[in-house]
Amino acid sequence: IDESSAGTVSFLANEIQEQNQKITDLQKSLMKSLKDDLAIKIIDSIKGLGIWTATVLRLEYGNIERFYSPEAAVAYSGLDPRIDQSGDELHNCGISRAGRIRLRAALYMPTLAAIRFNPIIREFYKRLIAAGKPKKVAIVACMRKLIHIIYACWITGRPFNPNYQTQHAKKAQKQNTSMQPLANIIVSVTAPVSRKEAKRRKAAAMPQKGISPLMRGPGAASNNSRKFSD
Repeated sequence: IDESSAGTVSFLANEIQEQNQKITDLQKSLMKSLKDDLAIKIIDSIKGLGIWTATVLRLEYGNIERFYSPEAAVAYSGLDPRIDQSGDELHNCGISRAGRIRLRAALYMPTLAAIRFNPIIREFYKRLIAAGKPKKVAIVACMRKLIHIIYACWITGRPFNPNYQTQHAKKAQKQNTSMQPLANIIVSVTAPVSRKEAKRRKAAAMPQKGISPLMRGPGAASNNSRKFSD
């Protein structure tokens, strides 16, 4: 390489380093100004996501309450599936890419980290691969899964809990167990009865003439007492 070309390459390399340093300084300044933001702290609690990713998501999404569901938050990022319909046939054509490209760029590398370190995303990824999904498809699905987790934590104001699903399942099982005796009572009350028992219950509810005194209900006594009083 000649001296002129070497000087040009050196100048450009120094310029790139200076610009990268300026970008790093701006990122640090932005993260410092938003260090007390609750949403950023909640997003940062999710394994695989760092403070800078949390900051980008906070700025791109703004107020999460304006999204009525996690699917709407996914669509805003352009990670929702695009379906083409021709007559009665539906064709999956990948993601729509209609949303914010910065969200997809901000989530890609953290998703790869989450596949390694986040137990929820890791198990989800393994299930997809075991089901025969290509790696790229599984990664995109994990990105959507992360947005669902981010939405749930952000909208409830609670930090990420990797054991939430297990705890929720145990709680539901405990509630079902406690409700089992009541279910047995309901089943026993609504169980079929014999014709004789049905006749007896009807008589007890509304006494009629032609039924033996033993079969008559509580109203029979009041009817008899009214007859004697007359």
